[in-house]
Amino acid sequence: MHGHPLWVPQLTPMHRSSPHTPSFLLLLTLFCLLLPSAAAQDWGVFFKDEELTEVVLPFEMKSHLILIPVRINGGPPMKFIFDTGAENIVLLEKAFLPFLGMTVTREIKVLGADMLKDLRAYLSPNVDLSIGPLEARRQNLVVLERNTLQLERLLGEEVHGILGASLFRMFVIHIDYRRRQLRLKRKASFKPPGGKYRELPISVMHQRPFVEAAIITPQGDTLRDLRFLIDTGAGLTALVSAHTHPDLEVPKTSILTSVGAGLGGQVSGFVSRVPRLEIGPFAFQDMVTSFQDIPDSLQWPVSVSRNGLIGNELLSRFGVWLDYVDERLYVRPVRKWHEAFRYDRSGLVLVAGGENLREMVISHIVEGSPAAHAGLQRGDRLVSVNGVPARWRSMASVAKVLRKRIGKRIKLVVERNGQRLRTEFRLEKLI
Repeated sequence: MHGHPLWVPQLTPMHRSSPHTPSFLLLLTLFCLLLPSAAAQDWGVFFKDEELTEVVLPFEMKSHLILIPVRINGGPPMKFIFDTGAENIVLLEKAFLPFLGMTVTREIKVLGADMLKDLRAYLSPNVDLSIGPLEARRQNLVVLERNTLQLERLLGEEVHGILGASLFRMFVIHIDYRRRQLRLKRKASFKPPGGKYRELPISVMHQRPFVEAAIITPQGDTLRDLRFLIDTGAGLTALVSAHTHPDLEVPKTSILTSVGAGLGGQVSGFVSRVPRLEIGPFAFQDMVTSFQDIPDSLQWPVSVSRNGLIGNELLSRFGVWLDYVDERLYVRPVRKWHEAFRYDRSGLVLVAGGENLREMVISHIVEGSPAAHAGLQRGDRLVSVNGVPARWRSMASVAKVLRKRIGKRIKLVVERNGQRLRTEFRLEKLI
């Protein structure tokens, strides 16, 4: 949950078979709050123009995460992640409280993304939010003692909070990834979309939407009736929770790495490919998939029990309508919805740092990868990529370059110990 001093995440991939590239993906899931839901308190969410039947919220996409500007108690705009996998509204840093006119009433416990650690957090009541044409009054916010996500190092800009389902569940939500818009429609005025949209049943539990999926595993087993969370707070294709089904196992040809940033810090897991994933009538072949190794002894709360999740990198291949009330999902594939899924082909893991987060620094290099053979080292600062100054590029644009076709030549200039070095390599398929 994805100027500060440089943060180097603990990304130390360990290979189970052959060297692959660690994931540059983010996982944002607020798991079980050990208190009554904030949505159960006195609150209200309104259109500022009461005559409207729908409103549109523009958003930014950064590393497959949806960022929305939010004002708290009339304060300056802050960036929050739109997260259907979270139940509550979360402010990531307690230090903001005095500047936003917020107070806390009591300490609460939040279960971290690893499902093992309790995190210190606080309940802040009666908070007003302004989100473009939307107004939310007297909201209860969960406030973390400290920001354990530190997403700015992965996104190249600061993120201040998470907008969970308690704010949006009374509306029907249209996610338009192409136009970068969220459309919130009053339920009474919503008519199911026709045309190429396909209707899929979902189940909503503790304000979280789940859809059924099927997987063909690397072992050749076909597993049906799996329960996947629809999670717009996950900047990945899909994540499988190993051992939540007798035949759901981590593939032998996967790599051990960090599969995302969650409450409590980095979430360890594996990255591999599954031969086939099916959601309704749509099937995805040879899909890059993350795996979280769930201990057999772990008893998940029923509100988060699942076999996996699907994130924005997969959802963005569709136009999406989400109806919490009638428990329906409507999806329309975009033109290239079935194209191949690509993964990093360089072996580089980068983080942002420096003034205004405009510098990119190598935090890890996969052993045996093209970057390793080129002599690059952890701590090298990128100066240019294929002749373009790194300061002109975003983290996402560099990641896109490093996913291009196999054999493409990459020319880098890096700075190491005050000296500039030139090197080059060709991209390879690493997973």
